[in-house]
Amino acid sequence: MKFFLVEVKTSFGKFGTLACRKICLTHSLTAVSFSTQTGSHEKTRVEYEEELGPAQVARLCQEHKLEEAFQVVAILRKHGCLITRDLIYSLLQGCIEKSDLEACRIVHRLMVDSGFDGTVVLVDHLIRLFTSYRSLGDANRVFNRLHQPTIHTWNALLTAHTKLGQEQRALYLFHTMDQWGIKPDIVTFLCALKACSNLHNIDNGRLVHKQVMNLELGSNTILGNAIIDMYAKCGDLKEAVGVFEKLSSRDIVSWGSLITGYVQHGQALPAIKLFEQILQQGVKPSKVVFLGAFKACSILSAGTWGRLIHTGLIQTEISTDLVINNSLIDMYTKCGLMTDAQSLFNCLQVQDEVSWATMISGFVTLEDPEQALRYFDQMLQRGLKPNGSSYSSLVKACGLLKAIMQGMHIHYLILVSKTALDMVVCSSLIDMYVKCEALQEALNVFNTLPFKDLVSWGTMISGYCTLGHGFAALELFGQMQQNRTNPDNTIIISLVKACGDIGSVNALMLMHHYVMETEIDADGSARGTFIDIYAKCGCMKEAYAIFGGLQNRDPMSWCSMIGGYMMHGDETLALDLFEIMQFFGMEQNRVVLLCALQACGSLGFLYQSRIIHDKIVRSNYELDVAIANTLIDVYSKCGSLEAACKVFETLSTLDVVPWCTMLAGYVMHGQNLKALEFFLKLQDKGIEMNPFMFSSVLKACGTLKELDKGRCIHNEIINGSLETDVVVGNSLILMYSRQGHLEDAYWVLKSLRKRDGVSWATMIAARSEYGCGLSAMQDFEEMQNEGVHPSIAALVCTLKACGSIRALPQGRIIHNLVVLGDLEKDVVVGRTLVEFYSRSGSIDEAWRVLSALPHQEAVAWGALIAGCAHHGNTRLARGYFYDMLGKGIKPDSGVFTGLLAACSQEGSVEEGHDFFKSMLKDFNVSPGVQHYSCIIDLFGRAGHFDQAMDIIDMMPDYPDLVIWMSLLTSCRTYTNVSMANWCFEELLKLEAVDAACYILMSNIYANANLWQDAKRVRQLIYSGDARKQLGIALLKVDSGVHEFVVGGENNPQEEEVSVKIDKLAKLLKNEGFVASLNLVLEPFSSETEEAMRIDARYCI
Repeated sequence: MKFFLVEVKTSFGKFGTLACRKICLTHSLTAVSFSTQTGSHEKTRVEYEEELGPAQVARLCQEHKLEEAFQVVAILRKHGCLITRDLIYSLLQGCIEKSDLEACRIVHRLMVDSGFDGTVVLVDHLIRLFTSYRSLGDANRVFNRLHQPTIHTWNALLTAHTKLGQEQRALYLFHTMDQWGIKPDIVTFLCALKACSNLHNIDNGRLVHKQVMNLELGSNTILGNAIIDMYAKCGDLKEAVGVFEKLSSRDIVSWGSLITGYVQHGQALPAIKLFEQILQQGVKPSKVVFLGAFKACSILSAGTWGRLIHTGLIQTEISTDLVINNSLIDMYTKCGLMTDAQSLFNCLQVQDEVSWATMISGFVTLEDPEQALRYFDQMLQRGLKPNGSSYSSLVKACGLLKAIMQGMHIHYLILVSKTALDMVVCSSLIDMYVKCEALQEALNVFNTLPFKDLVSWGTMISGYCTLGHGFAALELFGQMQQNRTNPDNTIIISLVKACGDIGSVNALMLMHHYVMETEIDADGSARGTFIDIYAKCGCMKEAYAIFGGLQNRDPMSWCSMIGGYMMHGDETLALDLFEIMQFFGMEQNRVVLLCALQACGSLGFLYQSRIIHDKIVRSNYELDVAIANTLIDVYSKCGSLEAACKVFETLSTLDVVPWCTMLAGYVMHGQNLKALEFFLKLQDKGIEMNPFMFSSVLKACGTLKELDKGRCIHNEIINGSLETDVVVGNSLILMYSRQGHLEDAYWVLKSLRKRDGVSWATMIAARSEYGCGLSAMQDFEEMQNEGVHPSIAALVCTLKACGSIRALPQGRIIHNLVVLGDLEKDVVVGRTLVEFYSRSGSIDEAWRVLSALPHQEAVAWGALIAGCAHHGNTRLARGYFYDMLGKGIKPDSGVFTGLLAACSQEGSVEEGHDFFKSMLKDFNVSPGVQHYSCIIDLFGRAGHFDQAMDIIDMMPDYPDLVIWMSLLTSCRTYTNVSMANWCFEELLKLEAVDAACYILMSNIYANANLWQDAKRVRQLIYSGDARKQLGIALLKVDSGVHEFVVGGENNPQEEEVSVKIDKLAKLLKNEGFVASLNLVLEPFSSETEEAMRIDARYCI
């Protein structure tokens, strides 16, 4: 045995080692047989050829004993026997059966050594063998040794390259063959057309088609089918149909190629029609045809057609084919017919991984992730291994459920399986972790990818954007650029939205510049997003620049522009753009119509609202709940509550929004009684109350002064556990405040869990309105202690409170807060500051604030002039009036009120009368009650009672309490009893309850020595409802303001104050001051007289 192996090795040379390895694997009996023969006598070459010739090698190869065949060849070569072509052919046949690449290489070497490397038949077989082993290098080496390869050899090499994915090389060989003058045959053309199909190289495909036609092979059905397939795969379906129609003889492959082409390019309807033609012409559909038809039904979601085709499939012999049935299941799932899919799946005798994957994918697509996971469990129980498609769908299911633990378990299974971890699965894992808000895990998966494709970058960036991490998304985009990966439009759109989310206009502009520079957005799909985000960021100029450059403006771009103008308060421009859209005949979707309606509502354009309503009706949007609610809101804002009611009555739903809108509309337009009736109606209907409804009805109660109803609603709020809601709480505070129940309002305020700026501003405003300035200041201080940022309303109301009690230091503190908040240029705040400083006597500071205002309106000047008048500086008041006129500012009624008051205090009768007459004559300002009151007071103080009576006769309305009290005060000065009687009678007609008018009249009688009348009037105070207001003094003590009330006993320093008053009284007496007791009606002793002279509280 050893000797034989040595012989073989020597005989094959460098291939001897391989031959020895092969021979050692043979049966030992064969080796013994040869050993016995060699040990008997030396055989001649002819005997070896006869005994171990080609016939013996052929027999061994046919019996699949390739190793023994190599032994025989080694012996023959050892003894110089002739190696024939038949022998090599037999070895090649043995290599086909054995599938051994090394054996093929041995045969190739044997062919070279024996001079058969130029034998075409053998070379063709060898090339095909190397192709089957995917060894193009060996195939090319075999081909290159040929001096004149035949068409068959060229075809063998072309087939090899086409089969092994080297289509570009195959086309090069095809053109080289043409240059060598080799005439191609059908096989050659089939290989070239296949290469063009796989490369989607339609230009080369047309050249091949032209050569086919030149050789008059166009009528060949096989070639025609290949040409149809090439055009179909390259997307030129028109040319494919042209070739198909010219075929003289069509087989099922022709139909299958065309129907597959239609489906591959999404043209499902022509594919279905072609399938119908197949049936009409009596052609029996093939597997390819059925697969194409089912795919077309999937694209169209045409479940009915799919069922009909399935019925036809049942009658064929391929009805049990697993690939067909998997395609059917896929079709049913994509059509949403999961019951049909499950029935078919359960009827399958064999269910492979694709079957399970298709079912799982179907459940995920139809958003039934629980069922998808149940099928996965069943799949594992049956011992089947999920493929990449299954894992991708399962990960998506976990993402839909946000089941991160199950997702992590499947992630673990994917890692264990090793074979399933591809880019699709990794992208699904990243997406799943993003949906579960586990960004770190998503980033871990992303970072482990050896190669990051566009999908993985896009999924990660989109995840950051979705979860509000805009800065991280932009940072990742920077890494993507460093990785030299170009983004697609989907990524750009996500990044643009991220720029909007973080409110970075600079980042948005940089992104826009990048897109314009790189021309990524070739189809313009990202421009709509740029318009939308620019609009949301308030960059309407940039948004309009992109919008104006669009050749085809879709409804969404119009909607973004109109919505942007709406968002930033340019309702007029929004409506203008809407009208331009109408002019161009653009389709107006529901979003555009909603924006246009909202613009009309903001502007109060009732006519335009009706026109848009008409378009809504013609577009069949009138039953849309959102549009109906907006219509009700718009009609309410425009004051057409009747139209709002008509829209409301068309709604069949008990949605809370329209009820809430109608209720708010009634309150907005002062129809508070109807609002209360509507509130009762919605309660009867069982509509669930929300905070906004309670807010509206509470406003109605506050306006109507319906305290009892307000309290009843308050009880309902408590029963509904809404008493701590800030919206409801603010409305309750307002309702109680409007009716003067400040303690109830404050109790509601303190019961709120969270008090916002509106809560405090409402309370402070109420305190200020009802003269509780000190309490208002305390509320403001408490608000600051709670860390609530003061609103403009809170600052304004607190300033008014400070002005009412002349709290100058506290007002200056508020002024500092205004400056810190950069609000000193605000018109309302500036006007209030001027008023505060004017009322507090700090005219210089008032003037500085007024001078700094960018818009010096007449109201602020009026406050300044009134302040001067109040503090007796009439000359300055007149000076400011003429300064105002010099600036071209037209005076309003407030300015004249201040001027007339100044003249009244100074006693400038003529000048005051001139101002009064010039109001209407020179400035077209109609005198109001306050002006009449001032001019009457001016004449009264001067004793010009006849002129005062003339003014009263001129008044368009009946004089109020203030005018009669002013005139009555003047009557006391001049002891004009007759005029006083008339004034007092008028006051009694007005049911005056203030004790001051009674005391004033009594004093007038006393001055005139009409003691009985004085006593009679005094008795009216005690017998009637007259009330005397307590005297109140506000004094600054240390850093605070304290309130002192006449007769008050709650002051903790009452004794100290009394001691101080006694000391002051003694000082006054020592200085010679004697209090007048002439008007005291009751008799008193000398001791009482002395006490009354000391105690100012008893002096009248």
